[in-house]
Amino acid sequence: MSVQPGMGGLRRRVLKGIGGQAFGQLAGFFVQLAGVPLYLAFWGVDLYGEWLILAALPGWLTISDLGFTTATAHAMTMEIAAGDRAAALTSFRTTWWLVSGLSLLVGLAAAAVALWMPLDIWLNLSLLGAGDTAIIVLLLALHVVLNLQTGLLNAGFHAEGEYGEGVALLSLARLVEFILVAIAVVAGAGPVGAATALVVGRMTAWLFMRWRLYRVASWLSFGLGGFSAATARRLFGPALGFTGYLVGHALSIQGPILIIGATLGPAAVVPFATLRTLLRMVQQVLQSVSTVARPEIGLAAGRGDRHLMRRLNREACRVALWLLVGATAVLVPFGDYIVSLWTVGRVAAAQPLFGVLTAAMVATAIWHAASWALQAVNRVQGQAILYVALNSAAIVVMVAFTARFGLILPALALLAADAVLAVFVVWQSLKYLEERPAAFLASLLVPPFHILGYLRGRH
Repeated sequence: MSVQPGMGGLRRRVLKGIGGQAFGQLAGFFVQLAGVPLYLAFWGVDLYGEWLILAALPGWLTISDLGFTTATAHAMTMEIAAGDRAAALTSFRTTWWLVSGLSLLVGLAAAAVALWMPLDIWLNLSLLGAGDTAIIVLLLALHVVLNLQTGLLNAGFHAEGEYGEGVALLSLARLVEFILVAIAVVAGAGPVGAATALVVGRMTAWLFMRWRLYRVASWLSFGLGGFSAATARRLFGPALGFTGYLVGHALSIQGPILIIGATLGPAAVVPFATLRTLLRMVQQVLQSVSTVARPEIGLAAGRGDRHLMRRLNREACRVALWLLVGATAVLVPFGDYIVSLWTVGRVAAAQPLFGVLTAAMVATAIWHAASWALQAVNRVQGQAILYVALNSAAIVVMVAFTARFGLILPALALLAADAVLAVFVVWQSLKYLEERPAAFLASLLVPPFHILGYLRGRH
């Protein structure tokens, strides 16, 4: 199945993308909403806190593909839109070799750290011994490596315009993983059993996604040959930019967890992580818009249609803005009630912590939406450098002052970093698209109800 040109093909792809995202959001919400009370009920606050700390460590391994997977997905999309399927296949195979080799090296390094470093002492763990800590880190590292491989398969769905199915399959994988983990936890397993269940679930997902990708794009195959040094060099710059995204994301998400755990103790991690998990659900809804917008902007770029690129960017940012407004209108007055109900009264949306984290979520959402067009065409290096720099500075501030000021300090540091980044990325996006700021901002103020008519085929 190949990408269809024209508005009919666009509407079909968008509808399938929305369907895949709807399933993904339902699956994601279920996993996040059910996960916190499950762990708290069967493990308690302290063991759950130690699991959160260990789960944060392998998140750094997501950088082991050096951003090549994301850069390749966008490059393949533009290559297929331009009618160069041979180049797309070369990009895919080249990236598979790079990702596999880099993952192996980083995985071996993670194994060395897990086996020979006293992580349980460094991370202030009291319930998990050195042996269990090493096994958990190794299993979670293997899960990340498998996740990178499924991400590369998803690049094939993305490039063929079947991004809706790709997202649905990744969401199904996450749901299956959670079900396996839940069964293990309810049966009495600890963090070692939970980590094992994650690995089994992700391996099953890779096998199923590989089968489905062959059905969608039989031409997109693995092969012992196919590596191109020229292609690797062409992808290197954008890949480093996306690596910056991953590093910045890891600093933003895992960094505060590790610092809070080391300075205030594992129990203090739970309220901070729980509130951020709730707020990140809003970001996940907005990312569902991104999953539809980015491949379509990339297809328009491959055809050289700058007008359609601007139109798609406006519509995507408009939908994101109004979703953000609606979510914030619910969270601000009802956040405490939602958190209390969700955690059965064990965690409270204490102020001002919840308010600052909500403001940081809004700033994050703004710069993410503004970056979608730039991501679609692999122009991310500048904002990625700033993302890493700002979050590195935030981490330094957290290390220096969290013990003195408590949980509010990491929240304020994250807010400051995301606010500065939002201003920069909005400016950079409008400049690239040759978009007039006044016209762009005016377009955002109108609720996107007309999109419903478009999706129904009325115009």
